[in-house]
Amino acid sequence: MPKALAGVLLAFASGALMFTTATELIQHPLEQAPMWSILVAVPLGALAFLGLNALSDRLSAGNQGSVTLLIGVMVDGIPENLALGSSIGPALLYSIVATNFPEALTGARDMRTRTSWSRRRVVSIWSLGGLLLTLAVLAGYFLTQFVSDEVTAVINAFAGGAVVASLFAAAVPEGHDQGGSWAAMGTAVGFVIAAVIA
Repeated sequence: MPKALAGVLLAFASGALMFTTATELIQHPLEQAPMWSILVAVPLGALAFLGLNALSDRLSAGNQGSVTLLIGVMVDGIPENLALGSSIGPALLYSIVATNFPEALTGARDMRTRTSWSRRRVVSIWSLGGLLLTLAVLAGYFLTQFVSDEVTAVINAFAGGAVVASLFAAAVPEGHDQGGSWAAMGTAVGFVIAAVIA
């Protein structure tokens, strides 16, 4: 896939995820839990992402290879998948899949071109990442079966804060770097399509 197209697709997916995060992971929780708890949960989620992202960067500096990649995938994906498990909605599902698909394509391509790893090793690493993210969906589902709607709302808001931070720390800049000025158009189209689906 051409780099520019991958960037536009990533920007498109980021726009969709912006909308669904704002509505399903922040606005809906505001209707189910006290405002103060959401005002605390969202920044805490962003802070958790930034902390894990800093850890990922530190491991990258130490050339930890596949460990670094898995941490990066988990940092981006776990908040989204926890939220998906606790409140499955079509717009949120579409946005998460749309965001992860170009990231996975780009990541797998980079691993093949920048390392001497075999195709089997690359597939194994991405498969392990997919398994862990699937477990995050299940964890989100089972966790919310044993807590109140108010606690579920706070969990979703925490995940929403982490997703917002990950979008603007990684996905949005990467989409612009790869897609150039067309990334802005992709973001707008993704945003409005998510609104229509919702």
